[in-house]
Parts: sequence; C-alpha cells; structure tokens
Amino acid sequence: MKNEEHSVKLYNDLQESCMDEDLKRLFEFLAHEEAKHKLKFEKIYDEEILK
Repeated sequence: MKNEEHSVKLYNDLQESCMDEDLKRLFEFLAHEEAKHKLKFEKIYDEEILK
C-alpha cells in the first residue's frame, strides 16, 4: 500500500512539473490507476487481515 501511495505522489508531482499536455494527462491517468490499486489493497487488507 505504501508503494502505491508513493507512486501516486510521484505521478502527481510529475504531472505538476510537466509542460506537455499529453504527458500531464498520462501522469494523471497513472496516478488515478495507482490510487485504485491502493484502495484495492486496503480493501483486501481490511477484509482478510483485520477480520
């Protein structure tokens, strides 16, 4: 989960520093995908580890 969180931050930082609109959209998409992965892992953790 921490790796996914770090990836979201990385892609958000890259998006903010980028001038190219296509790359900005790509980094936005990648950040969103990593955020979905993080939520998926959190759900699995909550359901399987904390039960």
